[in-house]
Amino acid sequence: MFYNLIKRNSKSGRKENSLYFVSLVISVVAFYVILSIENQDVMKFIKSMESDAVQKLLLLIPIFYVFSLFVLSFLVFFTTRYRLERRSHELGLYLMMGMKRSRLFFMLIAEDMVNTAVAFLAGFPIAILLTEIISLTVSRIIGLGILEHRFTVAWTAVLWTVIGIVLIKIVIMSILSGITVNKEPYVLMKNTDEGEKKRTKRQVSLFFLFIGLIFLGIAYSLGLREGLWEQMRSLLWTVLFGITGTYFLFKGFYFLFQKALKKKTKGLRTFTLRQLQESIFLKSGFLASCSLLLLLAFSCLSFGVSAAFSQKPERFIDFTFVGEEGEVKEKLERAGVMDKFKNFYQMEISLMPTFEGEHTFSNKEMIAALEKLPISDVRNNIINNLEYSDSPYMVRLSSYNQLLESVGKEPLHLEKNEVVLYEDPELRDEESIGILEEALKTGVRLQIDGQDYLMKEKVMSYDVVTDNKITLMDGLIVEDSVFDALHQEGNTECYWNAVLDSKIIEKEGLIKSFTDINKELTKTGIDYESYMENMGRYLFYMVSETYLAVYMGVIFLIIGNTALGTQFLMYQRKTGKRYQALFALGADFAKASKSGRTQVRWYFFLPVAVAVVSSAFGIQAMTNGLLSSYYEQQQSSMLVMSFVVVILIVVVEWVYIRAVMKNSDRNIHALLERKRDE
Repeated sequence: MFYNLIKRNSKSGRKENSLYFVSLVISVVAFYVILSIENQDVMKFIKSMESDAVQKLLLLIPIFYVFSLFVLSFLVFFTTRYRLERRSHELGLYLMMGMKRSRLFFMLIAEDMVNTAVAFLAGFPIAILLTEIISLTVSRIIGLGILEHRFTVAWTAVLWTVIGIVLIKIVIMSILSGITVNKEPYVLMKNTDEGEKKRTKRQVSLFFLFIGLIFLGIAYSLGLREGLWEQMRSLLWTVLFGITGTYFLFKGFYFLFQKALKKKTKGLRTFTLRQLQESIFLKSGFLASCSLLLLLAFSCLSFGVSAAFSQKPERFIDFTFVGEEGEVKEKLERAGVMDKFKNFYQMEISLMPTFEGEHTFSNKEMIAALEKLPISDVRNNIINNLEYSDSPYMVRLSSYNQLLESVGKEPLHLEKNEVVLYEDPELRDEESIGILEEALKTGVRLQIDGQDYLMKEKVMSYDVVTDNKITLMDGLIVEDSVFDALHQEGNTECYWNAVLDSKIIEKEGLIKSFTDINKELTKTGIDYESYMENMGRYLFYMVSETYLAVYMGVIFLIIGNTALGTQFLMYQRKTGKRYQALFALGADFAKASKSGRTQVRWYFFLPVAVAVVSSAFGIQAMTNGLLSSYYEQQQSSMLVMSFVVVILIVVVEWVYIRAVMKNSDRNIHALLERKRDE
């Protein structure tokens, strides 16, 4: 009978605390996904190219794991305390009927462990399915192919997820259950009202509100400054002003509710406002903490999801080889890969020698044209770079035209006195190129050896080689005869670019095609780089920044929302006699339910609204300081995606609010039934 009681109470607890149970299941999924990252296909692929970086990432996982357990312990504490307080009358009856305290303690622990086991049984299949979907999706995107995928279960991740969650639940449940069962039965059966009341003056509350807004404004302005993440002192001041401003702001909300109470009201509006004023003011520090947790959740999720949907590196060139033409072709023929290339061409680049009077170069007209454009940090950086660019790189026109033709673009046509500005896509973003093209519309000319060269209006920015064989900040694409006249043998480098036949990629998949060719090229000892090295770096950034940011965002979102919900329901239960007084005065369930739902909306709205506003600045600060060099080109599009994600998270917030509303209705209905029994 005793074990049937445990089973029945566990089932009832899952039903009555469905919000917490779902949060626990999501936590299980999140823990498994992050702990099993080493076993996922994409990580195995990255490890073959970026092994050192991957090892450093994997060393961070235990730190995130321990930190997550620490944060999760707060969620377990709040929800466990709420559940025990909600059942205090029931637990008091057990003691009154003769149940031993040790037996009651064991029953509470056993009920919680049963619910935890059910959460594991529900969470692990979802987690395993989710990791498989992630692996298959990423494999499809990067070209690994479904055939390369192998189903795996990360048993180590399962073990550490179980150990971590069970450990914190046993510790917290033991402490709170021990405190509860040691109370006298009459204390447990007594429905106490909120004890301590805090009073404040309107002027003091208004002062807090004013100071909070000022501090938040300072934090927002500091957060948008460039170089914030490079200066630890500025970053600490930003965080300090942000946290302090949020706490002061919530203390100042008391003044706003006081103003609202002065207006004429109907029905239970005054009761609702009084409840909100008391609950929010008495728990202003708690609400501010939840708002900061939600701010972290919004910022991390937005940053992580937008990084996941960023564009991967474009394929213009698959391989770049270094060496003499005859030697390179001979080695490729011997490796049996030459016939797999649909394009194989020379890319000739030379540094214009202006030292010791070899040649003269001047770009003063370009600088003057830029100075006439609207002032901005980007424009100033471009001007500063051009002022020091007195020996630009030159790219042979015929070489670059072969690159354009290989990607299906129209070739360039230049006269002897015309040049095209080249900017490396890793060093210039869309905004920079737009500013340069705006300046070129005025008809800018360069002077080389005293002769004028007209700069075409279009800036070219397709990579001249794969990966990082060479990086050109500012280069000039010049006609072949001009290149021959200006280049110097010791300053000229020849590369050989190759593009794979699309039929081979369609047949074998992108990754397998590259892997097979890389195996053969390694045997020849040829000096080369491939698109896969760039892809490997991109995937490392995507996995490290996306997985960790989304993981932390989910943890913060669960804890912030569940803590808000349980805290509100605890307060509602402690003020239950007020609802019973309303029923005694003639109020019906519909009106009391409407009042409770309004309280829930406002109780969530204030922390969420502050978090949303702060996240607009937090996301901007994160993208400015935490983006890897690859993502910096896509900052604008990622910001747009980030704010779309925030909107979607607000929808999730509404789901949480609806769940708490249903629990509120259930509490009020129970109070009404108790009043009728009395």
